[in-house]
Amino acid sequence: MPVTRTKAELQRGMTLICIGLIATTLGSVTSIGELPLTNVLMNQLGCDPEKVSRFFWLMTLPWAFKPLAGLLSDSIPLCGTRRRHYILFASAMAAGLWFVLAWVSASYFVMLGAAMLLYAAFMLVSTVIGALIVEEGRRSAATGRLTTLRSVIVNISFLVGGPVSGLLATRYGPTGGLRMAAGLGAVIFGVLWAASWVVLREARVPGVPVGQSARNAWRNLSGLFQHPSLWVAVGVITLVLALPSFATLITFKQIRQLGFSYEQIGYLRLTFGVFGLLGALAFRILCGKLSLRWTLTIGLIIYSLGNLAYFFYDSMPAAFCIEALNGIVITLIQAPLFDLAARSTPKGSEALGYGLIMAVWSNVMQFAPWFGSTLNQHFHISLVGLIWINAAAAMALVGIVPLMPRAIMDRREGQH
Repeated sequence: MPVTRTKAELQRGMTLICIGLIATTLGSVTSIGELPLTNVLMNQLGCDPEKVSRFFWLMTLPWAFKPLAGLLSDSIPLCGTRRRHYILFASAMAAGLWFVLAWVSASYFVMLGAAMLLYAAFMLVSTVIGALIVEEGRRSAATGRLTTLRSVIVNISFLVGGPVSGLLATRYGPTGGLRMAAGLGAVIFGVLWAASWVVLREARVPGVPVGQSARNAWRNLSGLFQHPSLWVAVGVITLVLALPSFATLITFKQIRQLGFSYEQIGYLRLTFGVFGLLGALAFRILCGKLSLRWTLTIGLIIYSLGNLAYFFYDSMPAAFCIEALNGIVITLIQAPLFDLAARSTPKGSEALGYGLIMAVWSNVMQFAPWFGSTLNQHFHISLVGLIWINAAAAMALVGIVPLMPRAIMDRREGQH
């Protein structure tokens, strides 16, 4: 039976979304590059937990410009297209900048500058892919299913990226491991470039005068303030993700106190990813039966209680069990937040609105480990204290869920 044009377009769009998500998760510094980069910072540059977490936070600051990138993509066509050429340009830049990062690893600040430029390219790719997710999810009332797809791919990036990252850091040392990661990252973004060239078919937009483009951009920007649900989503996501994280402290404990190798830590990331897939499956079932209000409430409660398991993080068997649990827990809190982001994005400003939310998401997520490390290093709050703070604050946030707008919170998956 011949495939209709609409179905063919849907298939091409989903293919590109999948490849784009793989590139911006598996191909990122915080996946295949995480442990080689951590190895460079800890053992070559002699950084403490606060400096390591500060590096990872500052390098993601370009994601704060996601709204600007979204505004450009929504309002100002590049070479006649709103999505295609932005992806082509950004994926080519990311592939090249991976190598720049790997070859300037002798200086903390020079390497930080290279990492920030690389994340600017990641940011542009992610912004356009996010716009495609929102457009497709809205067209088919499938924000929950696309959120599940995103969660699956994020966890696959842990499943694959964790062991690869650990292997590179262990077998090739700090500099060699980072350079090998750069090669893999460049290949992944090269695949995205090729896929975008072949798969993404987009009608060319007629030339628009500069003045008209500026007016379109201003209209899209000012229109965001007419959508209070967008700002509710930004606020809730900020509150949840800004809880002081102890992730960097756990990494230092794994290496300095428990004697884990980078390769073993990579296998812990693998465990996280495998069980994260189970969490994504659980959310896929829940979002078809319960409203977003309930999936978010359940996610917060499970996240709060799941943090308490870190009290027992004192051996390799315990670490594997806790990482498995954490894979499920993190997915069950992040998936409803992704669903909230997609539902709250204003129609007609998909790249801008979703980009704003994801900019907040990324920067706050990287801020949280630095926040936790700073509380530990400068205010002498122990790891145990941070676990209690995180768990108690997450449980307290359950109280704000009933106050959120019914228009976005009381629909199940598939309901318009």
